[in-house]
Amino acid sequence: MYTMGLTNIAAKEAARAGLEVSPRARAEDPLQLGEMGVHPNESANRHANQSSTVPTIDKTSLSDSFGVDRAARLNDLQVVASYMATYWKKGRAFPVDGRLFITTETLKFKPIIGKEKRIVWTNMVVTKAKTMNAVSNGIRVAGTDENGNQKSCLFTLFVPYRDACLKKMEMMIDKEELTQHSQAQDTENEGPGAPAVEPDTVLPNMEPIVTTKIDGVSVKEFYNIVWSEGKGTNHEPLYGPWLSSCGKNDVVVGDWEMAKDEAFLNEWCGQKYDKKRIVTFNFQGAFGHPEVTHTQHCRIEGNDRCILAMTVKMKGIPFADCFEVEVRWVASRVGANDISLMAGLFVNFKKSCMVSGKIRKNTTSETTKAQTDLCRAMKKACASVSGAPINEDRVNTGEEDQLQQQRNLISKDNKGESGLVGVWLALVTFVFQLLGYQERKWVPQGEVEQNVQSLNDKLKQIVELLQGCEDQERRAFGGNASVKSEVKRMNESMDKLLGHFN
Repeated sequence: MYTMGLTNIAAKEAARAGLEVSPRARAEDPLQLGEMGVHPNESANRHANQSSTVPTIDKTSLSDSFGVDRAARLNDLQVVASYMATYWKKGRAFPVDGRLFITTETLKFKPIIGKEKRIVWTNMVVTKAKTMNAVSNGIRVAGTDENGNQKSCLFTLFVPYRDACLKKMEMMIDKEELTQHSQAQDTENEGPGAPAVEPDTVLPNMEPIVTTKIDGVSVKEFYNIVWSEGKGTNHEPLYGPWLSSCGKNDVVVGDWEMAKDEAFLNEWCGQKYDKKRIVTFNFQGAFGHPEVTHTQHCRIEGNDRCILAMTVKMKGIPFADCFEVEVRWVASRVGANDISLMAGLFVNFKKSCMVSGKIRKNTTSETTKAQTDLCRAMKKACASVSGAPINEDRVNTGEEDQLQQQRNLISKDNKGESGLVGVWLALVTFVFQLLGYQERKWVPQGEVEQNVQSLNDKLKQIVELLQGCEDQERRAFGGNASVKSEVKRMNESMDKLLGHFN
């Protein structure tokens, strides 16, 4: 009751700020409002139905539990996320509390008392900051307002949400930079008045994986290189060989099935697509060989955009029936011959389970790694065709950011569930101890076994060093004649040692 009361108060404050919000909370903020708490289908429909001048809002559906009408003019197209925040104004002894809204157009701060502040994403710079030079919970924002006036603001948030908020800000800044570049290229290459490509309406509801730009490739060429699998083109297959290079077994990439009478519907995002295919494979896991199915929907919007929506289902792992993974790749035109490439993921729980927080954490981490590697393969293949240099990505691979992101994604309920799991494991351990069960741990005895242990540690160290090397360094290492000789001799010695146990 208390939380819902605060939610309704925050909703009314948002309405006064001129923003449409959803009363449902997001996991990363118990009181977070906006489109991030809405199903992508509902969000996309709202976005599609809004006018570019005067938005159309259903007033009958915008009243809170107190019966207060929350219908208001929606000045920004879409709320990506919102956070309870504090604004530290220069020259004031006390900060101002309020709510920070990340929208598709501006960064908006609505104080409890006073005038709202808006800063546009164009040329905005955001950095981490400390409060009183001690607490790492601040974000310093430098940019301009809608009238072109320079602004510099310091906002503080609850510590667990600061990095998540900063990441979403950086994502919006990247989108704005790509849009500005696209408009400039359109004017230069296609003449004045060339329409800019509208941002995708589903990606803001997903966890961002990568944001990058590929030069010298059009949208249709990108599809032919990356998603066509060489069918009907002069390009080599990409997706199947990439899966095989990742250690996947029995990879089968089905042919694209073209929609006939009615377009294919993706149930999660609610959008329709022109073609569909199924990809299956399995891999060596801790529980045997789990089977994976990728259901891929693709839509090419002329020369402007290519969207691939992928639903990942698994069999043969614990709790596999509880969740699916949604991955979305969006390639949008920038100018005449370049594209911006963005990807996002969403862990979609079909039913509740005790370890949903742990599942979300591990799935997000592993999927991010895999899709980031796929992005590198895409860019390498496109560069081999266009001859253009490869641009650097903005990816979620920082260890600190990933850990913070994973902590933020665990809701209060999930933390409670994780605590129950911990109690259960402790109880099982206690019962095993009562029954006299002890885990056998190998301890090297004698000079031979100690040398074997030392050799094992050194091999692990070599593997870790190789994993951290660049491709050029690895090729140089593998091409060294003396290294080849040493590795061959070591393998022969290992075979002889193993022969003593047979």
